[in-house]
Amino acid sequence: MGRSGLRGRRGRSDFRLVILGMKHKNIALEVLRKLLNDEIKARAKTNLVKSKSLLEMLEESIKKYQNKILTAAEEIDELIRLSKDIVKIDKEAEETNA
Repeated sequence: MGRSGLRGRRGRSDFRLVILGMKHKNIALEVLRKLLNDEIKARAKTNLVKSKSLLEMLEESIKKYQNKILTAAEEIDELIRLSKDIVKIDKEAEETNA
């Protein structure tokens, strides 16, 4: 999945509704975590500082969920917010290089 991997074919709000509507939210969370982790690692080659920051945000979110500070729905929202940050960083990089 390349840099545009998070720019899904569905709207983000539709994606959130699909994830929240899933019967097994723990599976949805694992899929989202894996997707984000892969996206962040892919960016490490081009922007190590930003990727470290994003990885820290992902790990902090995971810790909050594991410590039961966040519910599954709140964790999904956190991960979707993180994906929006990644897309925003990509847009800024494209505009800078354009």
